[in-house]
Amino acid sequence: MIKKVLIVEDHRLMRTALRRLLMTLYDPQPEILEASEGREALKLLKDNPDIDVTILDIQMSGMNGIDTLKAIKMSHHKTGIAMLTQYDHSSLIETADELGANAFLLKNCGPEELKEAMTAAANGEIFVNDLFAPDKKHKRRSITEAKPYSQLAR
Repeated sequence: MIKKVLIVEDHRLMRTALRRLLMTLYDPQPEILEASEGREALKLLKDNPDIDVTILDIQMSGMNGIDTLKAIKMSHHKTGIAMLTQYDHSSLIETADELGANAFLLKNCGPEELKEAMTAAANGEIFVNDLFAPDKKHKRRSITEAKPYSQLAR
C-alpha cells in the first residue's frame, strides 16, 4: 500500500493535477508532499524517510530530475522513483535507468498506467511505459529480472 508520495515537478499546475489525480486513484488516500525542484525534494526526503514513491519530472528548472535522481541514490534513500517526462528521448531514459529509477512514463500516460508504475516503483519493481518497451513482457518486472533499458530498446 502506498502511504506517502512525493511529487517533484516545476510546473505548479501539473503538481496540482497529479495531486488531485492521486487522491482519486487510492483508497485510502496517501499523504502527498510536493517540491518544485530537486533541492527542495532532497530536503523533503531527508525529513520524510518513509516516502514510498517519488514522482520525478526529468526536465525541471533548478536542479533537474537526473541530478536529483543521482542525489537520491547517493543518499541511499529507499523511495521508489517514477520518472515522468514529456520527452521521449531514449538517452534520458537510459540515463535514468542506469542511475536506478524504477519507472518511466510519458506525461500523456493514463491514470491507471500511472498507478501501476507507482505501485511497481514502491515495490522495488521496474515499470516501463509502452512507448519505451513496446514488447509488453518487459513492461513490469522485478529488479532481479530487469534488463537495462538499452537492451529493451533493441
